[in-house]
Amino acid sequence: MTNILACLRGYFRPNVSEDKNASYDRAMKLSGDLIDKLGEVAKARHPVLEIFVDLWTERNNVPYSTTMYEANQEMIAPLRQTLNGKLQ
Repeated sequence: MTNILACLRGYFRPNVSEDKNASYDRAMKLSGDLIDKLGEVAKARHPVLEIFVDLWTERNNVPYSTTMYEANQEMIAPLRQTLNGKLQ
């Protein structure tokens, strides 16, 4: 995913010399590539990657997002407890 973000940053830097149609075409190609990549990840059957795809797919579903956030916070809280200022 880091490579995708780096790619997005590179494509969306303003370029004054490029015409608007070319910029639009590049954005649509990049968007299509991202959708294809998420589709491949969804088929990978790796549990963590599937969670990320679900989170992205349901990002506008407030009850789902809230529940996932709360569940995550409950699960990581014991892992991040400190003992004498150091992580256990």
